Amino acid sequence: MSIIYEALKKTQEQREPIREMAAPVKKISAKRTKTRIFFYGMMIALIFLANYPAFKKNHHPVKTIAKLTPPTAPVTPPAVTSPPVIQQPIVLNGIFISNQKQTALIDNQFYTLGDTIQGMKIISIETKSVKLQNANGSILELHSRV
Repeated sequence: MSIIYEALKKTQEQREPIREMAAPVKKISAKRTKTRIFFYGMMIALIFLANYPAFKKNHHPVKTIAKLTPPTAPVTPPAVTSPPVIQQPIVLNGIFISNQKQTALIDNQFYTLGDTIQGMKIISIETKSVKLQNANGSILELHSRV
């Protein structure tokens, strides 16, 4: 046990010079902390007061906007134009034909003869194709992929 004690004592003696070389830690008093807070608060207040006239000059309250007089010439609103109609491509997904009914699966929805898709009327459902007619009378023929 004496060997361990001697080694510990020797190590502590070696560390003492290192602690003496280290800079002492300053403790700031509460009075000094309060003084610093007061000083920084006063600096912020002075900066605000120095910039207040510029803020007041550039600030436009709502009251001044309300006092504006209306223009003498009547204002006409811009012409409203409807956006161009962009039609999605029509996809024929399948055709179902039975003795009683002909049905086409177009854009994953079921349609029969006479139904309308994007302003086009179904005029024919055949085993491999579906014919659509628009208001101008032109005919669009959709073919199945099979």
